[in-house]
Amino acid sequence: MGKICFIGVPPVEWDQILRNKEACKKLNLPRVVECDKRDGRLAVVGGGPSVLSHLDKIRECSEVWGINGACAMLREHGIESTLFAMDPDPIVTKWCPGAKKALFCDRVCPEAFELLKDAEVRWFEIRNDSPDGVIVGSSTASAAFHLGVTLGFTKIDFFGCDSSFEGQSHAYQDEGRQDLLWVDCNGATYKTAPDFYLQAQEMSMILRHFPKSFRNFGGGLLQAMVDSEEHDITHVSQSLMSQLKVA
Repeated sequence: MGKICFIGVPPVEWDQILRNKEACKKLNLPRVVECDKRDGRLAVVGGGPSVLSHLDKIRECSEVWGINGACAMLREHGIESTLFAMDPDPIVTKWCPGAKKALFCDRVCPEAFELLKDAEVRWFEIRNDSPDGVIVGSSTASAAFHLGVTLGFTKIDFFGCDSSFEGQSHAYQDEGRQDLLWVDCNGATYKTAPDFYLQAQEMSMILRHFPKSFRNFGGGLLQAMVDSEEHDITHVSQSLMSQLKVA
């Protein structure tokens, strides 16, 4: 099949992002600053189905970040984590209840900051907005490479960032996605979606080149692309096909 170039775009208008950023600054919350190197491992946990097979490994880490809904999912299994979110859409508010700590991009909506006014919240900017911001890719998980190192971690483990579907997209929800594509990689075929596919491309490259600092625990498309960067998009859903444009 021909190559497909996916371009990520924010889920809200730029004016809304600017308003979110201004609201964050006015809260006078602590901004993330560079820290000295620390011992122990950081666990960055997504909601992929494989995460449920690695809960004991997550418990061994000295600090845990739960991406979006993974924070509440971990809590249900007795693991406290820092809610890690970047999305400017108000959907972040559904993941806030019960969180005691949070790492928020300043693009996150004011309503989420308000819900966590009694929690321990730190914020960061991304390199797209500020020259000294965190380097990010297309997903929240991708920001953890630079952000984790900034906060002193030299060993970072990723869990549940499968980047593909195995009956459901997340351990904590079934999104019922229609914009699907199928990718052949390392001898297997993976059903995924454009945002997951971009995430797998970006994260696999870093994981493959820096194995002493970053490890991935889980399966799915991400691990397949860590093992082999050669892959091919074999077909796409009708819903996604209707959105594609010829370059």
